[in-house]
Amino acid sequence: MRPDLYAALHAAVYATLLTPLLAHLGLAQGVFYDAGDAGDPPVAPSPVTAGWTETVTGATTVQDVSPDPAWGINAWQITDPGNGHASYSVDWLSHAHRGIEITFSMRMLASTVVLEVDTGELIFDSYFEIEFTTQGVDVVVDSHPYGNSDPIVCPGGADGGYHEYTFRGFRYVLDFGYDGAPLGCVDETGWGLVCYFCPLVSIGTRDTGPGRTRFHTLEAHTIGYGPLGTSYCGPAVPNSSGSPATIEAFGWIRVSDNDFALTAEDLPPNQFGYFLASQTQAFVAMPGGSEGNLCVGGTIGRFNAQVASSGPDGSLSIPVDLTQMPPPLTSVVAGEAWNWQCWYRDAHPGPTSNFSDGRTVVFE
Repeated sequence: MRPDLYAALHAAVYATLLTPLLAHLGLAQGVFYDAGDAGDPPVAPSPVTAGWTETVTGATTVQDVSPDPAWGINAWQITDPGNGHASYSVDWLSHAHRGIEITFSMRMLASTVVLEVDTGELIFDSYFEIEFTTQGVDVVVDSHPYGNSDPIVCPGGADGGYHEYTFRGFRYVLDFGYDGAPLGCVDETGWGLVCYFCPLVSIGTRDTGPGRTRFHTLEAHTIGYGPLGTSYCGPAVPNSSGSPATIEAFGWIRVSDNDFALTAEDLPPNQFGYFLASQTQAFVAMPGGSEGNLCVGGTIGRFNAQVASSGPDGSLSIPVDLTQMPPPLTSVVAGEAWNWQCWYRDAHPGPTSNFSDGRTVVFE
């Protein structure tokens, strides 16, 4: 699904950008639209007032429906005679979070709705075009036109009521939920750099015939992707900075995504260190004269090929290729629990070493 060049580009850019990206993980960003309840407000506001960018082409029209007489709530209606569409987009969401969630409450009225998402971090990152079509009283969700995932049937999606659709993920596939229940995944349809984390909800039939739909809510926001797992064997022994070092993991626990990273903080500044991995937890006090405690045992992999300095801020971060773990380890398999730790140099006051606490992550 991806050229070999993708892996090389991703590794190079990820290594360059990782430290500043992690600094922003806690700052979720998003844009939300709510048409309101009957009479509150009196008319449904345009999604533009909530931060969405509106584009209308052809003879397509947009208007408030206040209230929707069938349900007593306000709605924003899009009518497409068959030669245009209306779209609502936001392209300022930071790709630092590396994940996105889009949720909307929609009433399908014999129409086609196209959801577009461009993950937009690298030139080979995924692009999604997801098509909703009515089929009797159901709605069928499909990757169109080049996706490989099977169509997903949403029972009763075209029964005249409002239903909630959610897409969540990053790269390759988006997890799909309907009315709060997970129904499967939709596949990417291509790749290409268009905008950074650009969710584009395009309402219209794309010249396939007339249609109409109504929205009550429309939301898109980034999702922080960590920290993953749980800490153990802590707190670590304080180092010369006066604090115990900590380790955290970021990314996705799904092995097939192979999007995983480690970061250690509260290290002494400008000291070298690297990470350790094992499927076995342990506790060895002050191994080899270290001031800290070793928290992994059994077969241990050392990321010494990625040794780096903690820099002036006392932190260390690396991407981890789950398919090529350092020898004598091989690869991570779904269902396995893995343990991680950082080992670093220190002067306290003479030359020594120390360890962070441990972090265990169970992969899917």
